[in-house]
Amino acid sequence: MNIPFATVKLHSEDTFGEAKLVADDAYNLAKEICRRFNEFPAELKR
Repeated sequence: MNIPFATVKLHSEDTFGEAKLVADDAYNLAKEICRRFNEFPAELKR
């Protein structure tokens, strides 16, 4: 399930080239958020 929680606005006219440059960083950020969210599932149930 994908839940959008933010939008990324590019500062250089929202071009595809700029989006392509930041796509890897955005993907790595999403993976890190997912990893940290799933790291302590017992604490979330309290």
